[in-house]
Amino acid sequence: MAASPFAIVTFILLLGLPASSFAEWRFSASTTDHDHNISNRETQLHVEVQPKASESEYWGARHNYRVFDLPDVNRTPAASNGHVHALSGFWRHRFDRWQVELAPTLAVSSNVLRNPDTLSASDWHLHGSAIRRFDLRDQGEFYGGLRIDNRLGDYLPYPMVQWQRQLPADIRLALGVPDSAVDWYWHPRLRWRLSLGPDGGSWRVRDSQIDSAGRLEQRRWHTSLALAWHAQSPLTIQLGASYYFQERWRYQLSDGSTTRLEQPNHTALWVGLSIQP
Repeated sequence: MAASPFAIVTFILLLGLPASSFAEWRFSASTTDHDHNISNRETQLHVEVQPKASESEYWGARHNYRVFDLPDVNRTPAASNGHVHALSGFWRHRFDRWQVELAPTLAVSSNVLRNPDTLSASDWHLHGSAIRRFDLRDQGEFYGGLRIDNRLGDYLPYPMVQWQRQLPADIRLALGVPDSAVDWYWHPRLRWRLSLGPDGGSWRVRDSQIDSAGRLEQRRWHTSLALAWHAQSPLTIQLGASYYFQERWRYQLSDGSTTRLEQPNHTALWVGLSIQP
């Protein structure tokens, strides 16, 4: 998995697109304590392109790969493996005070990707958002609108509101629902970020014989502290820690039943690389 982000970034640079491009790769691993075996791993890849002929249009792709250690329940194993992918292509455009994004997303287990002839319309979701900006003059900016995705553990629409303001000492606030963040630019090359928000997902999965389909759902919230170091143009290195809480898994077992597991609160350490030529 580690080689693919750099291969894609290299391809973009060599292609010489008439556009400004941005790529970010991140890997995280949850810590393990003595009482609970929390062994989640995750990689994220985000590639974004802005055509030079447009100041308001963006398009790109995202890939999120998560590995779950799905335990047996009463000696009954999970119906699917815990390797899941979410692949999206997205288009974003600003219309005056509105920003609209559309992102067709394929969210499936790895055995589905190895057998693409089993794909169906149920494996796809249309993620997106419509957000309006309100200028509050000296009090900052207010954003409000609607999003639809699976970050809350299921594919559904939900409201988004956020107030943003630039404070003295190079501090920027972005407070709202469901996401909030505080950025502190305490050095031209260093930035701290404290963030809070949902970070779940929902995937369409298959059993080992690719005969039966079900869902794997993850609901969780995170609070994260990250340090971004602008090491050298165009490279930025990020180091962070995320604390996950109120986490719950829901998945099918091999006997056809469904189980729900409450996960203990835990911490994940992560590293990220960003390239903006």
